[in-house]
Order: sequence, then C-alpha cells, then structure tokens
Amino acid sequence: MSVLPQMNIGGRIAVIGMIAWFSGANMDQTIPLPAMWRTILTRRLKVQGVIVFDHGHRRPDFESEVAPLVASGALKYTESVAEGLESAPGAFIERLKGGNLGKQLVRVGATPRLSHPIDDAGARMRARRASSRQLQAAIAPNAPQ
Repeated sequence: MSVLPQMNIGGRIAVIGMIAWFSGANMDQTIPLPAMWRTILTRRLKVQGVIVFDHGHRRPDFESEVAPLVASGALKYTESVAEGLESAPGAFIERLKGGNLGKQLVRVGATPRLSHPIDDAGARMRARRASSRQLQAAIAPNAPQ
C-alpha cells in the first residue's frame, strides 16, 4: 500500500495482469481492498480494469508504430519461451503462477527467418494477433472480434 499515499489527487490506476492470482494462490500476500478504500476516496482516485481485448480495434495502429521500433532494436521486449510441445502444460502452469516474463510462448518448430527485419517484426506481431483472436474466440465466443 506504500504507493497509494503517493498518488496525486485524481490519479488513475490501471488494474491488469492478475493471472498470478488466478488459482487463489498468494492472496495472503496482498493488501485487502478495504484497507485501501480511505486513500482511494480521499485522493479521489480512479481505479479501472484494462483488458487487451477491449482495444483490438487499435491493433493496426499499434503495429505500424511499434514494429519498426522492434525491428530497429529501439524497443526491446522480454518473453518466456518453452521448448517443445511437451513443455506446454508446464509452461501454462508456470504462467498461472506468475512465473513467466512477458509473453509465455511455446516453440514447437524452427523460428522462421524472413529477409527484412521490419517484415520479421511485423510477421511476429501478425502471428501473435492471429493466436490472440483464436484465444479470445475460445474464451469469449460471443465477444466482438
């Protein structure tokens, strides 16, 4: 709770990435929400959940801006990569425990190499977008695509 008292009046807090608590593990290490209400109230803070699927319509703009930065090395990212399909169940469990950094991926074959780094970064982003759409359809079949 040490950050909340430092928040500016009218500050905004985005709530994201709670997969580590999916199973209810580590909940004893969190600060109970009622203990934070007074600070949220007196600082007039806005706390809002953010889900990536709510912003899918902005993905093309994001890709056109970010792909060249990734390709040039100006923007770096971290991802956890498990090797082989047989490691997928363990990688999934680790993800639920919060044991991954960045995206949790499972490599099941050779990483394709394209001729141009910008094409390569764009291809990786398009592949992730396709897999995100498949995941979204599986999780929420009636959600807008």
